Amino acid sequence: MTLRNVVLAALLVVLVVAGSAVPAGAKAPTTLTINANPNPILAGEEVLIYGYLKGPDNADQKVVLHGQSLAGGTFAVKGRMVTNAEGFYSFVRADGIVTTSENWFVTSPPPEGARSRTVHERVAALLSMAASATVGRTNGGPLEFSGQVGPGAVHAGEAVLLQEQSGLSGGAWSTIGRGVIGTSGSYEITHTFRQPGDFNLRAWFRGDKRNSQTWSDPVTIAINQAENPTFTIFVSAPTVVFGGSVSVSGTVYAPGSSTVPLPATKVTLWGHPAAASYAPLTSTVTGPDGSYSFAQVPSTNEVYQVRTTVVPPAQRKTSQVFEGVVDVVTLHASSTSPLVGETVTFTGAVSPDSTGHVISLEQLGTDANFHVVETGHVGPGSAYAFTWTLSAPGPVAFRALVGGGRSNVSAASPTVTVAASLPTVTTTSRPTGTTTTTTTTATVVTVTANTPTTFSFTLATAGQAPVASDSAVKLTVPAGKVTFNVNNPESSILSHDFKVCSAPVTAAEAKKAVVALPSTCAGTSTPVLAPGSAMTTLTLDLMTPGSYEYLSSVSGDALSGMKGILAVT
Repeated sequence: MTLRNVVLAALLVVLVVAGSAVPAGAKAPTTLTINANPNPILAGEEVLIYGYLKGPDNADQKVVLHGQSLAGGTFAVKGRMVTNAEGFYSFVRADGIVTTSENWFVTSPPPEGARSRTVHERVAALLSMAASATVGRTNGGPLEFSGQVGPGAVHAGEAVLLQEQSGLSGGAWSTIGRGVIGTSGSYEITHTFRQPGDFNLRAWFRGDKRNSQTWSDPVTIAINQAENPTFTIFVSAPTVVFGGSVSVSGTVYAPGSSTVPLPATKVTLWGHPAAASYAPLTSTVTGPDGSYSFAQVPSTNEVYQVRTTVVPPAQRKTSQVFEGVVDVVTLHASSTSPLVGETVTFTGAVSPDSTGHVISLEQLGTDANFHVVETGHVGPGSAYAFTWTLSAPGPVAFRALVGGGRSNVSAASPTVTVAASLPTVTTTSRPTGTTTTTTTTATVVTVTANTPTTFSFTLATAGQAPVASDSAVKLTVPAGKVTFNVNNPESSILSHDFKVCSAPVTAAEAKKAVVALPSTCAGTSTPVLAPGSAMTTLTLDLMTPGSYEYLSSVSGDALSGMKGILAVT
């Protein structure tokens, strides 16, 4: 079984067994299945398209992938390959390729000719938002909210809405502004806040035929009342993490003055959480310069005001200031190194108790921003859980985001990175060529083409067994002189070449067991080997440890070829 299809074997077996029985003596019909994983995705995520050709002689049969953007147009060929010995096939649509929703189907030509059903891949747009300031006053003029929609150009002229959270548990939003997406995907929205308060805001893209709806991470804005210049008030930070302290300070000036301080004056800090009435919290006396300061540890969003202790009507008051309290969110993964296809359970808790609040699992997108992939609610005991299946190798960053409310500010957990890996590569059932022997001066690798998209490697050192791959594999050799004996023995298949790139790949690419096609590079290559041609030798001095690409093309077609990582240790 091939490298990519190992993780899909159980599902594909179900597809095979589920087929109808064939009467004795009758020829089994040819059918072609198709699946896309994951689905839906964020714009730019990798997608694996795979399936099974059921019928007689289903090995080594050509499969063609056809794709159509939902923005319009006709279906176009997106890739070609052949089935493996078990009739399985797979196509990798790499990072950055699938940015809008698409329809896909596969075909196999006569005499096995078949056409699969059409699958619809739903792709969510990427959306970010930032505010020109996170603190303002009712007399301070408008704030600007700007961001980016990805993909950008295809959505030019469409709307992005600015929304304010209006519910108690983070689940209700009301629109307060509107912007238009430009040709580069950027947008700007201005809004003037007439009332003081803490506001949780987000941008929302409603979706269209190209991309499904999406929204940005929330931004918290604190809008305070216009300042009283004769009796000032400030907070050390507009928000504080639950359990942390904040300083409320200011200066009392003589009545009618903003420059003459009023020392030795008793003042009282008043406060109240949402939907409650003001109550006195603590008192102090102003210093020689008329200043005062209070330390507070709020457990919920709080509104503060400082008043003199003189009874009305002579009592003086500051303006109101708003302090947001950010929840503490934890996040744990059941495994940070699962195999592709395994399910990871994310669990955590929110402090203070946020039972019933909306909570989301977010994934880091290709635009370096986090985006919601699952939504649920905080359960009893203020705990939550999500499950997520890793469908491609490599690291993916996740975090949890709890919705805000009257009593709290939306908050995100620390990031947890989960790096999925492919299962252990199984040996191919096809011939692997002549096994070579170890020498004291070189590593010898026998490279045998078995199908138009499969190489087999037999290493003569390091005790490595033969391995095979439909699309890519990581091969490890010790530093030194390496001889590649490249073979294309089967007369029934297509021409191959084999090439090792001279420039090292980046650390990020080296971590990937599967690398996107097509590829070109500068390096040393064998001649093109026709089917049934004699073995060709490629000898390289690989003295510098690192990771390098190797690649091949099939009859000059890189889309039908293979590439992978050669690790020199």
